[in-house]
Formats: sequence, structure tokens, C-alpha cells
Amino acid sequence: MGAEAREKRIDRFMRSHTVGHQSILDPTGSLPVYPSQATLVKDWSFGMGKGTASAELIAKYQQLNPDVEPNQILLPRRLRQLDPVAPTAALPNTSQGTASTPAGAPVASQQHLASSLGPAGASPGLNAPDPDALGREAGGLYQPKLSKHEKQLMQQAHERHKANITTKQVVMGRQFEGEAFKPTPAVVLFKDFEVGQTYRQLITLTNTSLARNAFKVLELPADICDTVELQYRPPGHISAGLTCQITIIFTPKVNEDIQSSIPLLSETGPIGIPVSCLIKRAVLTVMPQELSVGPSGGVVLGEQGQATFTILNEGALQVQFEISSGGQKLPALPAGSSKKKADDSASEQDGQLQLGSLVVVSKQGVVQGYSKTQVKVVFTAAAQGPVREQSSIAFRALTDKRVALAPAIVTLTGIGRAVPVYTDSDLIDFKCCFMGQVYRHAMRIHNRGSSAMKATLSLPPSVHPFLQAQATTGFCQTGDSFEFALKLCGHASIWETCSNFVVDKEAGILHFPVKVTVAGQVLPVLASIRVQLTSTRISFQPSHLDFGECNLGEKTGVTVQVTNHSTLPQKYGFGRLPKGVSISPGDGYGMLLPLETISLTFSFMPSLTGPYNFQLECQTPLNTKFNLPCTAMARLPAITLSHNHIQLPATAIHDTATASVILRNTTPDPQTFEFSIPQGSDMTLSPHVDTIQGGGSLRVMLRYCPQPSTAPAVPADSDLQSAEPSGATPEGTAGSNGAIAADAADTDEAEVQQEAWSQCRHWHMPCYLKPRLTPPQPPSPVTPAQGISRQPQSPSRQNTSTSRQSQQQQLQQLLPADTAGNQVAVPQVIHLDVSTCAVLPDLALEGEGSSWQPDRGLWEVDFGSSAVGQRVVKQLRVTSSSPSPLPLSADLLSPQCTFTVVNAVRPLAPQGQSTLLLDFTPQECQAFEEVLTVRCPKSRLRIKLKGKGISPAIKVTPEDVTAKGMDMGDVLKGEAAEKVITITNTGTFTSSYKVVLVPVDSSPHPAPFTKQAPFTCAPQEGTLAPGASQKIAVSFLPEVAFPYYAAKVQLMVPGMQEVGWTMQGRGWDEGGVIVGPEYPTPLANPFRPPALVPAIASKGAPSATAAAPPSTATDANPDLQLSVAMPRSVSPGESVSVMLEVVSLKSKAGGSPVEFTLDPIPAAVLAAGFKVDSLKLAVPAGERKSLTITFSAPQQPKPGSLAALGLSEEVIGTLMGTLKGGVPPPKTAAGRRILLSLTCQLCKK
Repeated sequence: MGAEAREKRIDRFMRSHTVGHQSILDPTGSLPVYPSQATLVKDWSFGMGKGTASAELIAKYQQLNPDVEPNQILLPRRLRQLDPVAPTAALPNTSQGTASTPAGAPVASQQHLASSLGPAGASPGLNAPDPDALGREAGGLYQPKLSKHEKQLMQQAHERHKANITTKQVVMGRQFEGEAFKPTPAVVLFKDFEVGQTYRQLITLTNTSLARNAFKVLELPADICDTVELQYRPPGHISAGLTCQITIIFTPKVNEDIQSSIPLLSETGPIGIPVSCLIKRAVLTVMPQELSVGPSGGVVLGEQGQATFTILNEGALQVQFEISSGGQKLPALPAGSSKKKADDSASEQDGQLQLGSLVVVSKQGVVQGYSKTQVKVVFTAAAQGPVREQSSIAFRALTDKRVALAPAIVTLTGIGRAVPVYTDSDLIDFKCCFMGQVYRHAMRIHNRGSSAMKATLSLPPSVHPFLQAQATTGFCQTGDSFEFALKLCGHASIWETCSNFVVDKEAGILHFPVKVTVAGQVLPVLASIRVQLTSTRISFQPSHLDFGECNLGEKTGVTVQVTNHSTLPQKYGFGRLPKGVSISPGDGYGMLLPLETISLTFSFMPSLTGPYNFQLECQTPLNTKFNLPCTAMARLPAITLSHNHIQLPATAIHDTATASVILRNTTPDPQTFEFSIPQGSDMTLSPHVDTIQGGGSLRVMLRYCPQPSTAPAVPADSDLQSAEPSGATPEGTAGSNGAIAADAADTDEAEVQQEAWSQCRHWHMPCYLKPRLTPPQPPSPVTPAQGISRQPQSPSRQNTSTSRQSQQQQLQQLLPADTAGNQVAVPQVIHLDVSTCAVLPDLALEGEGSSWQPDRGLWEVDFGSSAVGQRVVKQLRVTSSSPSPLPLSADLLSPQCTFTVVNAVRPLAPQGQSTLLLDFTPQECQAFEEVLTVRCPKSRLRIKLKGKGISPAIKVTPEDVTAKGMDMGDVLKGEAAEKVITITNTGTFTSSYKVVLVPVDSSPHPAPFTKQAPFTCAPQEGTLAPGASQKIAVSFLPEVAFPYYAAKVQLMVPGMQEVGWTMQGRGWDEGGVIVGPEYPTPLANPFRPPALVPAIASKGAPSATAAAPPSTATDANPDLQLSVAMPRSVSPGESVSVMLEVVSLKSKAGGSPVEFTLDPIPAAVLAAGFKVDSLKLAVPAGERKSLTITFSAPQQPKPGSLAALGLSEEVIGTLMGTLKGGVPPPKTAAGRRILLSLTCQLCKK
């Protein structure tokens, strides 16, 4: 048999007995052949269209090239419909894992081996297609079917083959684990390669297993199979510890990085040799990322420091860099770009980059491959403290323009260190200084250098007259300090001489620059001197004190406003005060804060009658003096008090304390007095106004009943100041016993104790004496007292008198004088001091129907109305607030037994309660009142018992009709208005009733005559069962326009006191009316012109006919004059308002808007104190709008007016307006002219 026949025979045998039906098992021959091992290779016929390729080989190349499909045209006809791709689950995958990284190469080799074994370790032959069927379909040789025994043998062979691929190596009981061969080097690295070049590298494999071992090279992965070639001599089995060499040849074809591994298979398992192929690149590092320029301690101001940072290129590419400012990352520089980008905070010149006080010397450069370059940075310290700037470095590869390199950020820092010689404060503050006073200060410099340094101080030449330095040159030793002494003395000329250094002339602030030059130091030491100059002036307002007429034995006070015009506090003192003069507070000594104004009360108590002239001297510690001239006129009061101070005992709230004072008339003529009771004092005087005959006396009772309020009352001095014509404040009254009242400072402050509702107050109560006509008398000579000069009043004093005397002269001009030349005397004022103290009561009352009556100072218990003979019992609770037991007692009541205390009055336990039962049994149909007093040792309760006996009981609804009356409103003439009231029998028996309308006398507004009554009621009589109700309709139908219709409705029930109420209504001719003012009477038609009614003045309507003030311009012929009187009188400083209503009536025929327009208010009316909230009102039909007129009294009455004398005064003003619109409208198209006459009573507080 020839060689060719032998090879064919062997080929047929191998194809029929191998798993993959292949003829070659191992082309390398490096490993022994095992029966079940198969290697897929392509023979010469693969791809020729012969159809001889196996399904496993086709599946392998389809996995390597998934996008390639077999061409049906090149396939044999018998195979065109046959799917050449067999299931891949049973095919060996020799290429799996070849693309893994070097670090994962061993794992990839194990996965490659496991994949070749099929799923679950099964042999590939178990899942292979039937050889007989495959042979028949492919047209190959006939393959007989295997018997069951042959299949079992085949299966056993496959299992032996699987077990023999890798074996466990156990030597002397120790099993080897891991890779059997270790490559040296561990990674095959081809760095910085170029395409087209060939690179070789020799690696050494060392057997690190426990016994001999062998390996074979598996198929290379697809990513390196075309570029990597292995050259080696098969070593066969290698003993443990021995080595072999493999040469790896790398020929790159593309410029890309390759990371792969070379798979090996040893007897103990797969092995992977990592292969890394790297292209040329640039690996840039900037060190450090944060560069501190200069020494660690910093750079002295004015000097320079430098440092460098390194740009390291660990790659092979050549890189160009450019440095710019800013911390943001910049894009890579474009190729060939030479354009420079300038930043706002950086400047570029001569290839340098300026970053504030930091300068980058070279902003551009080139870094060669595997080299480094250094960039120099210079820091010039301009300010003390840290400096931080960010710079960005952009890179560009010169050889490969496609390479994008990320920019780098470098932070540049520097510290500016202070100069060696410095001052601890750059501001030398003299603070606030008085003008003309000498002040000293020192400027201290320090040397922190290593040697002594010479310093020279220099000041501006213009400040030398005011600011001097004692030593201008000195040496400051190391670690020591040196002081320059400065002296300041400000004068008035400083503002002109040093005008360049004035910061605020009004505040008196100046700033002077100071410069200290140090030898050997670049920067000088700069500082500033600040000074605020102020004056020493103190002013008094008023500058002349006029105590006016002073009563003997009584202090008279004048309030003086003392102002400190300096911005520094100043002490003051009034030394050597004349006799009878006192100053409060502080007895004339105190301190004035900057720009502060305080009030001092200067009191003078004369000892003899006559004029007084003296001066008070005020001194300050700065040796400045101020003189205050004073004048006074002493006199004897017409009425004296028995005592001018009353100390009331502690009075419980709701209790009453009484005291009395006797007033004596020291003149032969009758004298009239009036006490002014302070508001909120809870005191009453009886009588507080009366007349004492000449030489007579009168006792005045004082009653004090405190109310439960913790708010302090208004001090009485405020009332006195507004009441005194001269502005002087009398502080007390001396009676016959010569007692002196407290100082004005005590009267100004009300001491309020917040503990348990207690209030202790001191009241200053003036008593005004009515002035009388007296002939002028020459002043009596007065013997001069020590320290006070008293002289008769001279004409010069009249020329320089205060407002008090001018007001007296105005009063003398107002009051008449007789033929003898008598003049009106200035009203005298005496004073009564009252000290009160309100405490928490020991007893308190609670219960149904109990209420406190502050006007009478007692509790009131109202039993209401009760049928005659019926008993009503009320229960009251008496509560104790005392911590100790309180015995109680009750006064006896009237023996008529109308009111009775049912139970016994028992003692109260501490903080306890007691019940008090009171009985009311009326015996007659009348009202009953009685006072029951319940007492304890320190308090009492006065209870007013009130009740009424009645027979029947009729209730009227609405309930407030009987108290407030019924207003039928505004109705046009000839139309009606109706309202309904309901009466209910609340009694226990049937009652009859009768409603009677009684006309009301409306004088001075008599009602006009009409054919029928304007008011009617229906039904007028009837009978009500117990609990029954009846509605009564009340109608108002005016026949004649009249604004004062009124009638009284009387509900008469037998056996019951009649119940009545008043009805009122207003009838009008026109649709637009004004409600609120007083209309002239008698007028049948309220809008008839006043000229047609000549009897107006004779009917006694003063407010309607009052003429306007002469200075007020009004219409000569108004259509209607209306009078508007303020609801109450006012005192100076108060205000009162009255509200009018402009009504647009809506009739059955409809309505239209009404407009009321006031003329501009005259200046005289505004000066009098009147003002209106709106000058024009537009009122829609059927509506009404209000018009408010306010009168505000001046704070001080006019000198010489009646109000200044404590008397009532009437203030008058007039307003003109026009009323338009309404249905029916006014007779004239221009509307109706209306004159409003305004009046208000002005009285003294």
C-alpha cells in the first residue's frame, strides 16, 4: 500500500472515529493525542463551495464573523436548502474569552476550555448530529448505526477524555492550585508603538507547579491574531522550577491601544499571558496644584517673593502649554492658534501674566516627551493678608492635533506680611473735646524687626497751631515700642485754617493725616487723627424767670427748659441760692447729657409782700458761668385754707374716705372760689364752687372713692400749667397754720404701686378765686432780705414782662373799668394738696343683679318689678381677700320689712366666702330703695337695695322703645312710614289695654296745624290673655313739611303704672335734606327763605339766628340758615365732633341722587378750630351719607379770653353750602344755598 492510500485510510478512520469527524487532532504535536480531543481547523476545501465543511466549523466562523452568511449560489444544489449552521450549544468554542484584558486572561482560558466541553460538562459527541443521518444528507460515505453497546463505549470514552484534559497534581499529599507557568515579565508591554514597525519581546515561562508540567499555545484572540506572532521551540514536559522562552513579535497595523492576552493550556489548567500595546500619548501632571509664593511667613509689604511649579510630561508626545487667569476649565488650544485671551482681573505684557499682585513670568512654553518644565511666579505684597488667585493651563499636542488634552488648574497663594515698624491703630481718636481745652494723646509704633529702626513723624503745616508733637524723631528698638506725644487745643479759627480736613462741620468732626517715615522700610506708617470739637454753652428757656404774683407762705414754681448744646455731658450747679428759692429735682445740681433738654422747676416762696429782683448763677466744672435773672411780686391771698395738705387713710376700692377743709375770707368783700378736681382722681368736693362773705368761712367736704383701675391718673400739674395765665406753676398753699405743700417734683410724679391693686397718689388741686374790680394801689415798701433785692415795680419791668403780664393786660382791656379808674385784678389761685392711697378691699360682693355704682360709691342690687305681696329672694356672696378671719356685721334695715336679711351674718374664714340672703316683699305699687351696710374691721360694703311693686305686667317689644323712643325717620310730605311694636301680657291674669297718643310740646319748635294727626296707632285698645301678644301698627303721615314732629304714646293698663314712649319724625318738601342741625322756627316749610319769616329773632332761637363772625364772608341772602351746636363743651387741647346726615329721599315716584357741596372754609373758621371731613357729598337715591364737623380747641387759650380766666366761652363759625338734586328737586336749578352756623362752648379744664 502506497503512502497516499495510507493517508486516505487514516483520514477515513479519523473522520469516522473522531467527535468532529476531522482527520487532524493536534497540528502542533505539543501534546499527546487523546481519543476524545478534537481541534477544529479549516482545510483547503473550506470556502470552495464543495460543501464538505462540517457544521461545527461553519458555526465557529459564523461566531467570529456574525455578519457573514454563506452564498447560496456557491453551494451545491443538494445543500442549498440545508441549514449549514448546527446548534452551537454542543460545539466547542475555542475563541471565547480571547478579547479579555490581561488581568482576566486566566479566567478567559478557563471559560474557553469549559465552553469546549459543552453544557454541564457533557461531551460534544453526545449532542452531535447522528453520523449516519449527516452522512446521508451530505452525500458522504455510509456510516453504520452504532449499537447500544457501542454508544456506551463511546460515552465512556468521552468521559475519560474529559477527565484527562486537566488533571490534579498531588505531590506528597499536597495538591497544587493556581497557574503552573509564570511569565517574566508578567505583562507583555509594547509602549509608544508606531504603525508599520515590528517589535519583539522575549518572555520566560517558569514552571511553578510541584512536578513536571507541559503547556500548549491555544488559538490567539481575534484582536491580536493579526498583529501578534509567537516564536518558540516546543519544550515538552518541563520539570518544576525550569524555564522556557517565547518570542512575541508585534506588528501594529492601526494606531490604537490593545489590551488582550495569549491563552495557554497546561496539564493543571489554562494560563493567560497579558499583552498591553500602547500608542504614543501625553501624560501631564502639574505639581503642586496649590503653590504658595514666598517664604512660609509671608512677604513683607512692598517686597517680592517667588516660587515655581512644575509641568511633568510622562508621555512621548510633545505638548505646548498656555497659562491664563480664572478657575474655570478652558478647552484645548486649537492647532496653530496664537490668539491670546485676556481676563478682566489679569493683564498680559512681555509674555507675562499679571494676576493681581501675582505675576506668572512665562505664560507659554513647550514640554518635551518624558520631560518637565518649571514656571516661575513672582508675588509683590501690596496689602497685608492672604492673596489667592486661580490660573488655568491649556495643553495642545504638537505632533498629533487630534489629541484632546484636559486643562489643569493651579491655585496661586501668597501672604502679605506687615512691615517691621507699624502702629497698633491707624486711627488716633481724641474723641469729643471741648473747645478751648487742652487734650493729649500718644501715637505708639512697634518694631517687630530684627534691628532698631529710625522713625520720623510729620504733620500737615496748617494744623501746627492746634496740634503739636513733642518729639518728631525717635529710634524704635527691636521688639519694643516708641510713642510720639500729641497735644491738641481747639479754637474757633480751626474751621478756617484747617478747612481741608473738616469732615462734618455741623458735628464738629475733623480728620488730620499723620505719616511716619522709617529708614530701611519701603512703606511708611500712615495714620489719621480724628477729633470732634464741641462748645460748652448751656441755654435756659425762658432766659428770664418771672414768678408773677406769689401768695405769701406758698411756693410758686416756674418750669425752665435747660438745654446742653454740647455733644458731651456737662455737670451744672446753682450755688448760694437766695432765701425762699428752691430748685427741683436735684436741689439745683445735676448733669446734662449731650444735646439733652431737661425741665427744672424753680420755686419761690416769699416771706414779705412786694416786688423781688434777684439773679441765680449756674456754674460748670469747666469754669463757665451763666446768670438767670428772676422777678416776683408777693401778695396776700383773699382766701386762705385751714390746712393745705390732706392725708387720707388707705381706702379700699369701692369704699369711701372723707375729709374737710375750712376756707376763710381775709377781705371784707365777698369772695367766690372754685376748685378744679383732677380727672381720674376719684375725688369729689362739696361744694366745689361757692361764695364766702367778707370775713366769713366755709367748710368744704372732700370725698374719695377709688375705682378698680391700675392706670395712673393724669398729674394735676398739667392742668395747672394750662390754667395759669403766666405759665408759672403754683406748688402749694399756706393757710393760717403756715403749712407748706410738697415740692413740684413730688406733684409731677404719681407713685403707682402695682401690688394688689394699690395706688398711692399725690394730687395738686387748684382753687381759683374770682377776680374783682379793685382800685390801683402803690406797692408797699419791702425791707430787703438777705440775698434778695426787692424794689417797687418800675416801667422797665412792664416793658420786659412775660406772657403772664401781657395776658393780664389783655384781661384788663376786656373787663370794664369804672369812672374812678379801677382795674380788673388778676384772678388768684390757691392750692390744696391731697394724698390718697387705694388698696385692695378685704370684702368683695358677687351675685345676681349686683352692680357697682361709681357715681354714688356703693353697690346696687335691683330686685326688679314684683307683684304686690310677692316675695323675691336674692343670694349674694361676700368674699374675703384677707389672710386672717374677718368678723362681719350688718346695719339694721327699715322696720317696714320691705327689704330683709334672711340669714345671720357670720364671720368669714381667711380667703373664704359667706352667703347673704336678701328678701324683697313689696306692700304697695311703688318703687323702694334702701341702703344695707356690711362691715368688717378694715372695710365695708354699702349695698343699695332697689325694687318695685307692681300689679299687672305688660311687656313692650322692642324692649328699648320705652327707653330710647321711636324714630319714624325722614318722610316726604304726603307719604307714610309705618313701624310695628308688640305688647305681651307677661302676668298671670287677663289685662285690658288702651293706647293713647298725646301731643308733645316741641317749643321752641311748635308743630304746625294739620287737618289730621301725623301719628296714628291701630288698634288703640283691646284685651290680652296671659301670655298673649298683640301687634300695634304705628304710622307717620306728615301733611306739612316740619322737622320736629313728635308725640308720646301712652300704654295704659288698669292697675299698672302707665308705660309710654316718645315718637318723632321728620317731614320734608324736597327729596334732598340735611338731618342733624337745628332748623329755624316757626316754619311750616323748613326750606322757606328766612326773609319771609320776620318773627324768627323774637321766638328765642339764638343758635339759628346767630350772626357769623365779622371776619367770615357769607352770602347776604342764604335760602336757609341752620344751627349746628357741638354736643358738649371742650377744654383747651380737646376736640369734639358732630355728625350731620345728607339724605336722598326716595318717594313712590322714585328718586334721584343728591349732592351737597360746601364752599371753601373761611380762614377765620379754620383759625377758630373748625374743620370738615369732606367738602362734597354725592348721595344716591334712597341712601344717606354723614358729614362730620370737628372743633379742636387750642392747647392754650388766647390771652385775655374768658377761657384763659377759667370761664366758659362760645366759639362761633359759619359755613356756606349748596344742596342740589332729589325728587322733588329744589325750586331753583342752581340748588338751595344753606348757611351752617357752628357754635361750641370752650371752658377751662
